[in-house]
Amino acid sequence: MADTKRNSILCPRCRRLVSRDESLCPYCGLARPGAAWKSHAAVRGIFDGDQLIRMVIFLCTAMFIASLLIDIRDVNFDFRPFYFLSPGGSSLFLLGGTGTLPIDYSHLWWSLLSAKYFHGCLLHILFNMVILKQIGTLVNLEFGALRMFSIYTLSGAAVFYISYLAGINT
Repeated sequence: MADTKRNSILCPRCRRLVSRDESLCPYCGLARPGAAWKSHAAVRGIFDGDQLIRMVIFLCTAMFIASLLIDIRDVNFDFRPFYFLSPGGSSLFLLGGTGTLPIDYSHLWWSLLSAKYFHGCLLHILFNMVILKQIGTLVNLEFGALRMFSIYTLSGAAVFYISYLAGINT
């Protein structure tokens, strides 16, 4: 009877053919590309930098739309470019916007991480997502998808923490 177990797989990150027993992918350097959990469909996109960037853009866009829909009466429909379709402060506070008030009075320290995914107006989210696509692709090529996501999230948390220390209430 022939052995039905295959010894070669597609690397979850670079999608090139490698041995299941490799400790490192010879093409992209992914550790243990043959690990079963890395090939699972639910986590495969995490190792693909372009897919991860698209997921972050989708998440930011979904959070922007949610912030507009939570309190539609508070949305700014002013036709000045920096104010057009800006969500109200109450919806941003509810979803995890940061500043001195949410952190000091409501003890929402997690908002330091979540605030990175909120945007103040249509122009703001548009420019940020274009820059994320351009620079995120370069950072992904240099450091990998998970490090790119960590840099994106933790740099935002650091900036919001500095603004909190400065007493800025957003």
